[in-house]
Amino acid sequence: MEEIKQRSCAEDEERSWSFGRYVGRAVVSAALAMGLVGVPFAAFAEEPANQPAPPRIDFVDGEDVFDWATGASSARALSGSTLPTWYDLRDEGYATPVKFQNPWGSCWSFGVAAASEASIVSEAARKGISLSDDFKDISERHLAWFAYTPLLSSDDSGQGGEGMVSLEGGSGRLNSGGCMVYGTSLFSSGIGPVPESVVPYKGAEGNIVTKEDDEGNPYDYYYSPDDDWSVDEEYRFQQMVEFEQSVQLPSPGDYNVEGEYAGAKRANDAIKQQLYEGRGVAIAFCADQSQPNRITEMGYMNPGINGTGTWAHYTYDDAGTTHAVTIVGWDNNYSKENFGTPDPETGKVDPNKQPHADGAWIVKNSWGSSAEFPNGYPGGWGTDEDGDDNGDGYFYLSYWDKSIAKPETFDFAVESTQSEGDYYFVHQYDYMPAPSVTSDSSPLPMKMANIFSADDAETVRKLTCETTRPNTQVTFDVYLLDEGATLPIDGVKLATVEQTFEWGGFHTVELVGEQAFTLNAGERFSVVVTQQCLDDGDYCVSYDIGWGEAYLGTLEQQYRDQCYDQYYQTHLKAAENALWTLEHDKALEEGKLEEEAAAAADAYMKTQEAQEKVAAEAAQKAEEKIQMMVPTYYFEGVVNEGESFIYASDDNGENPAWRDFYVDSTVSEAQGTQIDNLPIKAYGYPVEEGADDPATEQDIQQLEERLSFGENMLESAVESVDGSDVPVSQCWVSSEMRAELIAAIAKAENLLASENPTQGDVRRVSLALSMAAQAFDEAKQPGSLADEYASVEAVRQLEGAIKDARNDLAQTVVSADGADVAKGAPWVTQAAHDAFDAAIASAEAVVVVDRPFASGIERAAADLAAAREAFDAAKADGLKEAAGSDDTEEKPDAKSDEKDGILVRTGDDASLAITAACAVGLSALVAGAAVAMRRRNNKE
Repeated sequence: MEEIKQRSCAEDEERSWSFGRYVGRAVVSAALAMGLVGVPFAAFAEEPANQPAPPRIDFVDGEDVFDWATGASSARALSGSTLPTWYDLRDEGYATPVKFQNPWGSCWSFGVAAASEASIVSEAARKGISLSDDFKDISERHLAWFAYTPLLSSDDSGQGGEGMVSLEGGSGRLNSGGCMVYGTSLFSSGIGPVPESVVPYKGAEGNIVTKEDDEGNPYDYYYSPDDDWSVDEEYRFQQMVEFEQSVQLPSPGDYNVEGEYAGAKRANDAIKQQLYEGRGVAIAFCADQSQPNRITEMGYMNPGINGTGTWAHYTYDDAGTTHAVTIVGWDNNYSKENFGTPDPETGKVDPNKQPHADGAWIVKNSWGSSAEFPNGYPGGWGTDEDGDDNGDGYFYLSYWDKSIAKPETFDFAVESTQSEGDYYFVHQYDYMPAPSVTSDSSPLPMKMANIFSADDAETVRKLTCETTRPNTQVTFDVYLLDEGATLPIDGVKLATVEQTFEWGGFHTVELVGEQAFTLNAGERFSVVVTQQCLDDGDYCVSYDIGWGEAYLGTLEQQYRDQCYDQYYQTHLKAAENALWTLEHDKALEEGKLEEEAAAAADAYMKTQEAQEKVAAEAAQKAEEKIQMMVPTYYFEGVVNEGESFIYASDDNGENPAWRDFYVDSTVSEAQGTQIDNLPIKAYGYPVEEGADDPATEQDIQQLEERLSFGENMLESAVESVDGSDVPVSQCWVSSEMRAELIAAIAKAENLLASENPTQGDVRRVSLALSMAAQAFDEAKQPGSLADEYASVEAVRQLEGAIKDARNDLAQTVVSADGADVAKGAPWVTQAAHDAFDAAIASAEAVVVVDRPFASGIERAAADLAAAREAFDAAKADGLKEAAGSDDTEEKPDAKSDEKDGILVRTGDDASLAITAACAVGLSALVAGAAVAMRRRNNKE
């Protein structure tokens, strides 16, 4: 469990994806193998043209689980007719200034930060919350550093060493690229966001790289990579605002590649809805690193070379993602004619390199603007919004771009910025950010659970999970575990919360009112999560997955097999041209004519020396490309026994049971992959004042009332598998449901018997008992076994048994220890007397019913016989010696009402009759209160 400190800003002044219905197991690949987005070295470091896209890393084949099922009703995004034709967060004042990511390939962290800043600013504005500038400027360096810096091996969480491990030394890890889902992983773990002012985007010394403008004047360009960019470990678990939710939307590019524009339009509408709600949308796409008035060979970006001077990007190929940006708006009427780069000779645009329809996203980049250092430079980059002939850092991206992937938004509890509390606890085990998520699904019930332990007294107020499909109904069940419990359901249920989430992503639910529960130090609890997609009814569990260190060799060989020959041939041709040009120019320098120089170069290229040089150059370049493709990091997951559990059936769809997720991690590791614990968390907060105080009389009384209600409820239904052995006149519940109520009753009885229970303990156990009783009541069903009316003889026999029982009860003395009862006279304790009295009353309630059923009479007779046997076993002989002769021995007076040796002749004033009818329900609470009050009076 990590303690997350909320930083007050004032304090810091001193894949190959298919579409359609999702079934089975799938891997959410949030990035390619180097489809992890990030500029290779710095902005404008152009990649060679016509290079093969690296293959996607898929550990298990599957569909995009963030996609919706075909025709699913879950795509409830606002329709295009409802949304405006044009919208821009900048006009609302929600977009923050453009930044400059140089010198690192950390664009993903800039995309996450920009989207998060917009979300924070817009929500604060809507709720009338005033924020300082620090809350509007998130540190990208903090995100990029801790994404690739695992937990210290000495971390006391038990997860030491977990995370992504960079093979790059020191600051080089910031050049590893990444994807937006890393933001969700970090924020949900309490790792950021922190203000830029706390962890600024520069090295420790602040060294600066300079450049000269067109007139030779030097200017500061960006902070140098030749510096110490590390972030102190003390800043890891600091957070200036609590993370609340991420929304992971379907990827429009996947539909555009297939020409499925209806699906792309639905995905676009989902993005628009998030924007319209005030959230920036971080995306990945294949970037064309164009500079002002310069068209790259790739040709996806038209950098202002058109009539309107706009920067318009359209990826017309099925290309891998290379860069992350943030969408801040849209324009449905943005002309498709703005896209496509004109031919240098004819000036015409190839229509095949233009989208089929109008419409574009307004996109915020991280390649700087014309602002002051460190986020700008002379001339800037991108569209000229204010007409000053300088780039403002934005561009237009076609709706129909074939590379747009992994749209994601981030939402925060902005109210937490106003809180005086300075910390909270996160119960969690999943610290491994990963670009891929494995999701297992089944039409049969599946559940996942984590078991946690409280280090200190705390109140748990929030629960979290991650979903991978739209329209997923999630049920959270929380259990206070018994001592020595080995499974996540070995205890009493404290809370149940159910909520349906429109999109996949990270979600937080609040435990309101009595649902919030207090834990004492050392107590263990579990959070059991059931996820069911309402579109097809499938259940699913999901968890992060990544490659282990040993798997890097496999990846390298995979890339070499698939890409080496193409890289070799590309560079072979380039090497031949370069060497021919070198020999040709040499011949010209020697005074040869053009025709002679060309002939000399041709002749040299046929020599073995030339062929060896060209082959060596091509091989070296191809190998360099392969090595660039191999990730410079790997994943380390730490899953210990007893932390995470999955409930599922076997491969034959039978024998559902819980299994320790440690088994899964062991199998996965043997296959070269790493998996993380299940993504379930619980947020605890300092205990409210008074929770540790002794329980009040009102608290005790409420618990006693609920205990009586629970005991009555337990008697209202029998245990059965399916009710076929239970008469229609009776109710039944499953053994599991009955066991839960019995456990809750036992907890309450033990607490009432303890000395000085606290308010927190009583309220928690009272809530658990109330929930168990209510769940029991809701689970009751009438039996299906046909019943017959009892015979007259059976009724008479029960009446006779009742009469005998009443006589026996009347002739038995009640005493504490028998010392006040004459020797030879039977006596019992008050508890034994009351129990037999209640059993007799229960039988009487059955026999007085008009035309009782045979099953009811049989059960009442059996219960009464068992009660009488217990009563007889409880009897003992009196111990008081007679004062005189046998003739003068004092006999007990049946009419006496003295305290010594009280005789009870009649049960007319007996306690509440317990009936077996299903109708007992919640109405029994009133009667139960009377029983509880009598119990308290007896105690007094």
